[in-house]
Amino acid sequence: MTSRDVLGVAAIVLVYASAFLGLWLIQRRARRRVQQEKRTGRLPSRRSPIRPVPPNPVLIATALVLLAFAPVVLWAGETALGWLIVPPEAWEDLRIPTFRQSLRSTLDWWLILAGIGFLGGFGGWVCSRVVQWLEKRFEDRAVSRSAELVKAGQLDEAIATLRQAIDADGPSSTRLDHLAACLMDRERWAEALQVSLEIEDRYPLVLVQANRRRKFLAICHLGRPEVAAAQFFKGSSGNWPGGRIVDLCSYCQMLIDLGLIDRAWDQLRSAEVLYGRGTIQEAERPRFRKEIDACRTRLAEHFADEKPDPLDEL
Repeated sequence: MTSRDVLGVAAIVLVYASAFLGLWLIQRRARRRVQQEKRTGRLPSRRSPIRPVPPNPVLIATALVLLAFAPVVLWAGETALGWLIVPPEAWEDLRIPTFRQSLRSTLDWWLILAGIGFLGGFGGWVCSRVVQWLEKRFEDRAVSRSAELVKAGQLDEAIATLRQAIDADGPSSTRLDHLAACLMDRERWAEALQVSLEIEDRYPLVLVQANRRRKFLAICHLGRPEVAAAQFFKGSSGNWPGGRIVDLCSYCQMLIDLGLIDRAWDQLRSAEVLYGRGTIQEAERPRFRKEIDACRTRLAEHFADEKPDPLDEL
């Protein structure tokens, strides 16, 4: 191994070490901020969804102009670089294209952009139509119907629809998952626990985290919180932010019932942070805001300096 190889390996190791050190410092700083916020003796800050930043028209116009006249821009950059680096006596050997040639290249570039735009737009339209057709072709009508009933507030009808579909065509992971969710919303804990156990037996590698949280939450509501608490503290993850907020608020309520205020504070802060990211649709925000505020109201009783409905929003 030559000295050049040694230097290359050392450079790679240094880059990766710097990256890992940076991530560790960022995580450490985040933990310290949480601890400082917790030591204030107040509830987590009440967050609002992030407002989208309007695009800058000047930057957009500049980018479009540079894209449209990319050959001319490249010609200007190449010419300026050649004049700065190459000695004057060697300018004749650069073979830099003339300005007229760059204009001709710009016309060809416009044709290429038009072709890419047409093919991209047409291809995107065709792909969207194919995806819509596939979704309708393989859509579970019972699940779709139950979802519509849930949005309308008809939980009993949604549960009946799913049970009829399961009895007629057999269960699936999606049907059982929706059925368990509807039973949890209806507070039929024993039935929800039974369905969750059935999911665990039939589909052990599907919906692992969501089903585990649902199962132990049902156990907690059935009067055995000491069995569920140890599992709740392991942490959780979810793909849908709204469902994740509902889980966090449920954990927070359970922890308040158990008198574990410090852990309940952590769950409430996680829910506020997730809500503040603005990834939830605007029409659904009031429902999740209500879930979070219910936890804030109960938890505020344990903080003398906090009111049930604080006005300090981030």
